[in-house]
Amino acid sequence: MKRLIIFEILRKLKSKPELMRKAKILVLVGLVGFVFVGGLAIWAGIAAFQYAVTTANQAMTSPSIQSHVQNAKVEFKQIQLNPLNCWNKAQSLMAVQPWLEQPALNHLRNLKIACLNAVPPTCKGNECTQMKKIMNTSKGETI
Repeated sequence: MKRLIIFEILRKLKSKPELMRKAKILVLVGLVGFVFVGGLAIWAGIAAFQYAVTTANQAMTSPSIQSHVQNAKVEFKQIQLNPLNCWNKAQSLMAVQPWLEQPALNHLRNLKIACLNAVPPTCKGNECTQMKKIMNTSKGETI
């Protein structure tokens, strides 16, 4: 059915030479426009890639980024994993019952303590030693 419509349009175009000439011009302008837009898209992609590469290169050679990378390396080296306690704690949390008995935050805190050898917060009354580092002592608000 669609082929019949296309053949019918072509037959009408061939019967009228002025329509055939206009159709050829339209197709030629369409192809030139398509090639032009495609070239612009490729040029824009290459320019964006070059800009991203040069920006990343400048950022990686800056001294502030280098110091942040060195600080991150030092912090990652200080993390000590305790795989045995971590594995046991993770296995104990595989069941549904512990999650129903205690709040999820307690489980995640205990898992962090077991895996990263973190020190549990020492609280006396309403004051916790770890919270003093986060709180602004003059106003009592979080930083």
